[in-house]
Amino acid sequence: MNIQHLTILPASDKRNVVSFPSASEAIAKTDLSGEAEFHTDGMPSGFALRLDGVYQMRQSDGDHIDPVRICSPVVVKGTCRNSENAAWGRVVAVQDPDGSWHEVILEQRDIAKKSVAALNSLFDRGLELAPVEKAGQSVAELLLLWRPDRRYLRTDRLGWVDKDFTAYSLGNGRVLGNRHVLTDGVSRDVASSLATVGTLQGWRETLAAACVGNPLMVLAVSHALTGPLLSVLGRDGGGFHFRGVSSRGKSTLLGVAASVWGAPSFVQSWRGTDNGIEGIAAACNDALLILDELHQPLG
Repeated sequence: MNIQHLTILPASDKRNVVSFPSASEAIAKTDLSGEAEFHTDGMPSGFALRLDGVYQMRQSDGDHIDPVRICSPVVVKGTCRNSENAAWGRVVAVQDPDGSWHEVILEQRDIAKKSVAALNSLFDRGLELAPVEKAGQSVAELLLLWRPDRRYLRTDRLGWVDKDFTAYSLGNGRVLGNRHVLTDGVSRDVASSLATVGTLQGWRETLAAACVGNPLMVLAVSHALTGPLLSVLGRDGGGFHFRGVSSRGKSTLLGVAASVWGAPSFVQSWRGTDNGIEGIAAACNDALLILDELHQPLG
């Protein structure tokens, strides 16, 4: 039986790296095609990937070597580490029963154990083992031996990923720059709200145009745009507190500022634990932190 050596990478991998525009040119469009990319960079011998899953060459009766399906589709896309050359791991993509792909970081220390327990995070995202002997051990061995050349920088916050300002992580799967970056451990509320809807021209004609002649709205939008510039200029951040009686447009100002970065849900609630707010603030590094004090006393 002939097995095609194909590695299926989720389409998101093709659109998460966007080159910086040269000079003052804006990014006109990015590659958002949904075509899959196929390759098997670093896949160990004795294993192969088909559209229906991963196969392992196993000895059957006599001297015959036959391909045996061991699990649903899974791909080791690359290795990852943080900026201090620590926190090593593997970037793994797994396809769930509905056909959707999920990206997972597996810690190197767990992979080295070659234990089925190391697969738990993959099971949570839809990995299915085939009903064959020692399927779990075979998948664990595959993950240990599969070493692609691609290297990812692992970061736990948004913003600039290094001191040379080579790439900027948006936290929603997109990276401005020419590096492969994974944002790990960022607040889900923050990451999910960083969504792109509509066009820049549409934003200018609707929301930005409404700011003309309104100093507070101009302040809100201008402040929202300053985050990425502070580190480059070596400046500390700062903020503004919009205060007043109810129904005077405070929440509207916050929504206007949030529109620069994503959905209205980018506005976070002031109510929360110290640790929770601290985590959200860290996630919004080099970006914008918006806290709504709605229903809090003015005292």
